[in-house]
Amino acid sequence: MRSWSDWCEHVPLPRGDYSWASGGWWSVVLSAALLASWSLAGCAGRGGPATEFVGGVVTLDGAPLENATVTFIPAESGGAVASGVTGADGRFSLTTASAGAVAGKGAPVGAYDVTVVKLPTVATPILDPNDPRYASQADLPVSPPTSKSLVPEAYGVRGSSGLKATVKKGTNEVTLSLDSKFKP
Repeated sequence: MRSWSDWCEHVPLPRGDYSWASGGWWSVVLSAALLASWSLAGCAGRGGPATEFVGGVVTLDGAPLENATVTFIPAESGGAVASGVTGADGRFSLTTASAGAVAGKGAPVGAYDVTVVKLPTVATPILDPNDPRYASQADLPVSPPTSKSLVPEAYGVRGSSGLKATVKKGTNEVTLSLDSKFKP
């Protein structure tokens, strides 16, 4: 098998110094080849499974659950996680960030374990640097946020939530009906 340098010796080149160090013709060819391979490698990250639209509604004791985080975790390891936040009407739509799938609205086709978490919203003081009291506002005690979920904590743990979903090709609508007295 010929080496790269053997091959280069037998290729007719225009006259002049075309060594790598001189930045001649070969450096242009090799730079173009490297650029092309890097471009293809960058595009490879965009491959993977496409996402299908997933939306739905979350209720707690029959009432829409606002500001809850819904997460779809692939039942099989290695898949892409998708998540979304519910609005005032309890509706959500999922977005997949990456992890081998095409980033975008929805989730790849497959089976998922589902978790739902709703943490209390903590009000923080608004700090205006132009306010003469700015320094004293920065020293205001802010109560640390509590991590206590406003829905049964079992809904936020994969495997104990009891929530499962299957994403199929096309539009997927999911209804998650939670019970405030749920215990796994």
